[in-house]
Amino acid sequence: MGRTTRPRTGGRKKGTPNKKTLEVLEQISTLDYDPITTMVKISQQAMADENYALAGQMAKELAQYVYPKRKAVEHFTDEPAEWPKITINITDDPKPLPNSPAVKVL
Repeated sequence: MGRTTRPRTGGRKKGTPNKKTLEVLEQISTLDYDPITTMVKISQQAMADENYALAGQMAKELAQYVYPKRKAVEHFTDEPAEWPKITINITDDPKPLPNSPAVKVL
């Protein structure tokens, strides 16, 4: 038999960081280290060195803190899809394509 669902009780509240995350945040705060500032500096240095792959990677990493991530969207339509038109020519004297297995080499 299936159980009926009950409201959740106990545990962390939604959005509360876990113990490991709190430890990392505390260490970063203790060291007075800002990973965002470091990524910006790496990106700027990479651009100066013309290392565009690294600069692009840093920009991509930083963009997720500035812009929301886009979700995939499915597109549905009521219109029928058009199939490609195929033309078949039937002749009395068919000629095989060059380099096809039907070509006999004498």
